[in-house]
Amino acid sequence: MRTMVGAGRVGIIAATAWSGALALAGVRALMLSCAPPVPAVPPWAWTAGGVSFLAMAHLVFCALVADRMFPHANPWLSTAAHVVAGLVLLGGAGCLVGGFLL
Repeated sequence: MRTMVGAGRVGIIAATAWSGALALAGVRALMLSCAPPVPAVPPWAWTAGGVSFLAMAHLVFCALVADRMFPHANPWLSTAAHVVAGLVLLGGAGCLVGGFLL
């Protein structure tokens, strides 16, 4: 069985912190959608941004942490998790861009 050396552990810790920060930003943006602090930004933009941040957090955690911790996981399940998170991320970003351009 292969053990993780120092650089692998540091990378997992850094990726976990990164995805945690993205998740906190997403939750904060979703909370701001109820009472937006900036009147020029509509509430739907805070919601789309929050969902996008949460999808980013999920994608970072799946790609950089879960795939390293569980290398023998079912590849179909792992790929499905990556694809769903990526599609949600693209959908949220597309709502933001399309909403502000139109």
